[in-house]
Amino acid sequence: MKRNAVVELLLACSADPNLADQIGMTPLLVAAISGELTIVKTLLRSPRVDRNHVDDSGLSAIEHAEE
Repeated sequence: MKRNAVVELLLACSADPNLADQIGMTPLLVAAISGELTIVKTLLRSPRVDRNHVDDSGLSAIEHAEE
């Protein structure tokens, strides 16, 4: 639960939710891969989150979650 509070705080402080690391992983992709459903839902509620972003392997958060 504490991690989700941090995500909410970062979003409230205008942190860029689409900032990707060196292999194209965004917070949404990491949360989907990690099975962090609460964080995925929190991120998806933000209109700033790019739901269609793909990582360097060409997979989106939905495709990662399906694996």
